[in-house]
Amino acid sequence: MVGRLRSDDRIGNPPVVFELDDRFMLVDGANRIAAMRELGYRYAIVQVASPAIVRLTTWHHALTATTPERVLAALRQVADLDFDDRSGRPAICTIRLAGGRALTVHPGPGADRFEVLTPLVAGYLLDAVVRRTVEPDLAAHPDAAAVVAFVELTVDEVLGAVRNATLLPAGITRFIIPGRVLSLNAPLAPLRTGQPVAALDSWLAELVSGRRTEGRIRHYPEAVFVLDD
Repeated sequence: MVGRLRSDDRIGNPPVVFELDDRFMLVDGANRIAAMRELGYRYAIVQVASPAIVRLTTWHHALTATTPERVLAALRQVADLDFDDRSGRPAICTIRLAGGRALTVHPGPGADRFEVLTPLVAGYLLDAVVRRTVEPDLAAHPDAAAVVAFVELTVDEVLGAVRNATLLPAGITRFIIPGRVLSLNAPLAPLRTGQPVAALDSWLAELVSGRRTEGRIRHYPEAVFVLDD
């Protein structure tokens, strides 16, 4: 992502945020924001959405380029996970391993289920190629050693976690946002000029207004497939 932003010098699909308690909560675009920070940007172009109109679903992770044994060994090294819970604590996810075995993962005693999500994902991230999917059935992924099927979250649960300063790992929450802005393709050069935010907002408004005047803005209410995102 850093290489793409450096070579393209423009932002295609702006990250999405919620306005929350006089701050902004990032709900889509964690990799883009991290890359911009690494490149030294103080500001980013974002789309502000309302939690009241979005729908939240969950990405699952199909793990390839690894083996079931390596996946299980990596997860066994993560603290605060319980693979044999009988206390009734809410599950975090179910892991279906090639070969037929399935495990339900719970937070360990005293652990918060949101706080253990990041180390859980990090546990297999270095030892597998992760493909996001909406299909939790292992049979739909014949090349996968395992599928991690996360428990569905609600918008209120995610907002509560963020208010408690708990960050969720990238690649789990999937916000369906009506009116999502795509292909903005705005140049990044103005963000490097040191102009005040008000001036940058005016520049962005003029860019969008110019696109509208040129008839280049389209609204597609139907579901679409994007083949080169």
